[in-house]
Amino acid sequence: MNSFISEKIQNKLTHNFKCFCSYQYWPNNVLELCNFLKNKNIFKDYNCLIEQLNNLFGGICFKCGREQNETDLQNVDIEGFCPIKFEHFICEDCIQSETSNNIECTICKIQHKYLLKDF
Repeated sequence: MNSFISEKIQNKLTHNFKCFCSYQYWPNNVLELCNFLKNKNIFKDYNCLIEQLNNLFGGICFKCGREQNETDLQNVDIEGFCPIKFEHFICEDCIQSETSNNIECTICKIQHKYLLKDF
């Protein structure tokens, strides 16, 4: 499995990865896959895994799930449970339209309370 991941998938893994078997992995499925691989020691270096996740999800708003230019997103602090602690970002539209900072994350599919890092 380790060689399959490193040779066939690792360089092609995206936030909406389509497997060779034609299964479409959406962001929450990709996170589950990475968590599984971490638990099975396929990703031996945790920092490498976090870097990979930050690269995968760095251009996605965790609230609306839309892909954005990374410069149009703001980094947020997540409070509460998160299966793997990677960077979460939110777009300006979601900041402006949101009345609560308690949101179901489109990546984790878990309710997150967030704080903008600007404040």
